[in-house]
Amino acid sequence: MQSLPVPDWLRTYPRAWFSRDLLAGLTVGVMLVPQGMAYALLAGLPPVYGLYAAAAPPLVYALFGTSRHLAVGPVAMDSLLVAAGVGALAAPGSAEYLGLAVALALLVGVLQVVAGWLRLDFLVHFIARPVLAGFISAAAVVIVVSQLGALFGLSLARGNVLTTLADLERQLSAAHLPTIALGVFSIGLLLTLKRGWPRVPAALVLVVAAVAISRFAGLDERGVHLVGAVPSGLPGFALPELDWTTARALLPTAVVIAFIGFLESYAVGQTIQRRHGNYTVQPHRELIAVGLGNVAASLFSGFPGAGGLSRSAVNEQAGARTQVAGVVSAGLVVLTLLFLTDFFHHLPLVALSAIIVTAVVRLIDWRTVLRLWRTHRSDFWLFLATAGGTLALGVAEGILVGMVLSLGVVIFRLSRPHYAVLGRSTDGTVYRNQERFAEAVQPIPNALLFRFDAPLSYVNAAYFQSRVQQRTAAHTDLRYFLLDARAVTHIDATGMDTLREVVRELREREVEVFVVHAIGPVRDLLYREEFLDLLGEDHLLNDLDEATQWIEGKRAPSNERRCFATQHQMFG
Repeated sequence: MQSLPVPDWLRTYPRAWFSRDLLAGLTVGVMLVPQGMAYALLAGLPPVYGLYAAAAPPLVYALFGTSRHLAVGPVAMDSLLVAAGVGALAAPGSAEYLGLAVALALLVGVLQVVAGWLRLDFLVHFIARPVLAGFISAAAVVIVVSQLGALFGLSLARGNVLTTLADLERQLSAAHLPTIALGVFSIGLLLTLKRGWPRVPAALVLVVAAVAISRFAGLDERGVHLVGAVPSGLPGFALPELDWTTARALLPTAVVIAFIGFLESYAVGQTIQRRHGNYTVQPHRELIAVGLGNVAASLFSGFPGAGGLSRSAVNEQAGARTQVAGVVSAGLVVLTLLFLTDFFHHLPLVALSAIIVTAVVRLIDWRTVLRLWRTHRSDFWLFLATAGGTLALGVAEGILVGMVLSLGVVIFRLSRPHYAVLGRSTDGTVYRNQERFAEAVQPIPNALLFRFDAPLSYVNAAYFQSRVQQRTAAHTDLRYFLLDARAVTHIDATGMDTLREVVRELREREVEVFVVHAIGPVRDLLYREEFLDLLGEDHLLNDLDEATQWIEGKRAPSNERRCFATQHQMFG
């Protein structure tokens, strides 16, 4: 069992750091309290559940996490996934819904801990960035649309984006003007503070202002919906009810949240770590730490969370040095639960919706869309398909669509790798793709130099054979075929059988075949497969110059260079 990472910084913790950690922790804490309540609302839960979800995870992460700046707790993306997944099983606000949301946190945490223990963190690299960008951008749109009801003072139908927008259009004439006015004020205040005074805790300022307006203007009497009574005190310690039937129903949502939550946490933690460089973020430990945080959240009535982008950035900007800042933030949440819950009674729900909207709207990644359109058109369509699937089908289905499509694109690209017919430069020193370089000319009239730029496997073996057949068929007087194998890093069983077939086909046409520039592991494989019995030991050569000069009769390979099968260690 590896030691906890906390002693790495605690043993040498300078006293001078505490003031910075204290300030950063208080700054993030005053941001976390209203954000946590807002994200609970997004998850379909009472606002106090956001405080429950924000209390324990930072404490647990401080013990097990490897990032010194990551701020964990409720995040928009996980909250949306909770609403989508649990909302399909129970009515929002019901006792069953609350129980399922808490049980979901336990299931997500267990999945993350097990995956970290098994070191499955590498799986996050199987999702292409265009897929992730498309999913996050579309999910941000879904989140914004989900808050339109609160911003207009309406009760809108739940469903996909089009369903909600259509219902908004039908009910628009009944929109509540005081709610709209307060929503516009709230969004305007948040944007103004973030642009003009970025260090000011904008969400806290809004909460204080909205409560003051609500109390003095009597907004509840004007039909503006308020948070209402918020239970005071800490949540009790209890193990969520999670039987096999419930776990099976929640599992698809839990897998998506576990994956997305870790991906967001690790990406944020690694990005900040690169700017500091005095510690290392370890992926598998991060997976375990975030997972244990979710387990702790479930034991105290919380819902799933992760490392937050905005709060982590604020934590770093405020001067945090270690996870002491996270402990301070959690302490502030606990104090709020013990002594300050009455303050939130008059908080308008539209203010929390404004916090959600301004937090997620920046996740819509227009720059990536434009860059992909200019430079990577296939990735642009991948982005668009993922975003469209998320908007039309749902958040969990959208990420699944994107992952399947991205794997399909990878398989397609692997099945049709780049290849080139080579020519020699006029000075005779460089071999280049004839289609790209006009100065690359055919070195020998009756020879074909063919470079294959990928491992030769079952995925592309048929493509390799068809390209060789196509290129060699165009040479009626072909006598020599040289395979430049420098980019062939591996050959599997199917590739080996295909290579034998190619050699036999060319031999039947009385074409000599040479393999040139094969790397050490491939030469070892050719030797084990007894391929040289078919090819000929003197047809496995070191470089193209030697091969072409031998064919031209200018030189013959020396005994030391002719047989890689027996001397392959010389050229490792």
